[in-house]
Amino acid sequence: MGPPGKCIPIRLLTLTVGVVVFIQAGCERAEPRTYRIPKEERAAGNQAPQRMAEPVPSPGEASSSDGMPILPGMQREAERAENLVYTVPDGWEEFPAQGVRQANFRITEEDGSAEVTVLAFPGEVGGPLANVNRWAGQLGLGSITAERLEEISQRHTISGEDALWVRLEGEDERIVGAILPFGEGTWFFKMQGDEATLRDHEGTMKAFLDSVRLEDRARN
Repeated sequence: MGPPGKCIPIRLLTLTVGVVVFIQAGCERAEPRTYRIPKEERAAGNQAPQRMAEPVPSPGEASSSDGMPILPGMQREAERAENLVYTVPDGWEEFPAQGVRQANFRITEEDGSAEVTVLAFPGEVGGPLANVNRWAGQLGLGSITAERLEEISQRHTISGEDALWVRLEGEDERIVGAILPFGEGTWFFKMQGDEATLRDHEGTMKAFLDSVRLEDRARN
């Protein structure tokens, strides 16, 4: 990564529809972009572009991101999820939030690619072990035991709360991500893709998690 460039300060504009837009101009090198995305804006947002790697399934279909069935009521609960604030790392291409996905990113390099997704579901959705096994199944791995989970995971703080950071290695792909119980639901932050890409961006993923801020409206 090259040395930081000189930038003109960010200007904050408020549109008549209440959307906050950050405009950054005159930079020799783009700084990470920070977004606050209330749920009502996401519900009215544009559909993900055709180049989006995996479309969000309809209710009753399995989620393409975590192998979890999208049951009736989950979509409604996802739309009520807490407001999400994050900083987009350099080199991550962002797509509009859609369905149960709270955020979508794509990383494309010469030697591989990866997708980053952020999802929120009500309740515990099976607990950490069951959810890690969903991820393991996407890589063609066998069942992860509770003992094995302790070996491949560690604690990581997201938005001041205790999360579980997990690393899974398949034959050709890897998954790194975090599972965060928050409020009355569970958040999933997952990066999945080619081995080389994840090796290069695992630190970037952790930096992204460190930038995440969630607002639990039930506590306000």
